[in-house]
Amino acid sequence: MEDINNILNTGEVPNLMGPDDMEEIIGDIRPLAKEAGLVETRDILLKYFVQLVRENLHIVLTFSPVGDKLRNRCRQFPSITNCCTIDWFDKWPDEALYSVAEREYKAQEHLGIGEFTSVLASLSVEIHQTVISYTGKYWEELRRMNYVTPTSYLELIKLYIEQLKVQQNILPLKIRKYTVGLQTLSETNDEVSKLQKKIIEFQPILEQKVKDNAVLLIDLEIKQKYANEQEAICTAETTEAQVMADEVNEIKANCQADLDAAMPILLMA
Repeated sequence: MEDINNILNTGEVPNLMGPDDMEEIIGDIRPLAKEAGLVETRDILLKYFVQLVRENLHIVLTFSPVGDKLRNRCRQFPSITNCCTIDWFDKWPDEALYSVAEREYKAQEHLGIGEFTSVLASLSVEIHQTVISYTGKYWEELRRMNYVTPTSYLELIKLYIEQLKVQQNILPLKIRKYTVGLQTLSETNDEVSKLQKKIIEFQPILEQKVKDNAVLLIDLEIKQKYANEQEAICTAETTEAQVMADEVNEIKANCQADLDAAMPILLMA
């Protein structure tokens, strides 16, 4: 922007060309200056070169009024307003908006929107024009300007295409998840059906096992009762035997005492 500001203001960019380039320019411009009847001094030749550049160089700058960039650039580079003719471009007609949208959407037919390009183009035009209409109401009611430019329209189309690509990447993933989930549910139902059939098949066996266990339990209770009775008898006999053993030990102890008492008498005899 600094270079463009200098070109608009003075017709040249300071220190753009070196001495060798300047000498070559002076040599090329000398015949033209001679034809124009100018004095062929260095300064006059350079001024004539700048004059020719300014007469033949045309610069077209396009700015968006959205935001603070235009205001800041006009303040920083005054040649943009002082040395230029400013044109405010009229808004695009509906035919142009439709044509641009249709071309952009047709370029994305690989996304599967080929048969919907006309509808999408008409819808994009409707959205853009609706925003412009409400922008006017916004200005009338609040005195605040909201600029709706062709760039905004192109951004709208670009945003739709980007979101379409994102959604088309998400949709197959969701379909795959649902497909795997349905397949898992189907396999689970099959396994449950097989288990139910096995349960039905084993039901009579289970009932017979329950009956056999009941009979076995009764038999075990009887045997346990008999074992308890035998244990009680054994315990009583063990107690009686222990009493008899104690009596025998007592008799043996008495006999041993009598023998010990009689032993001295026997020795004396």
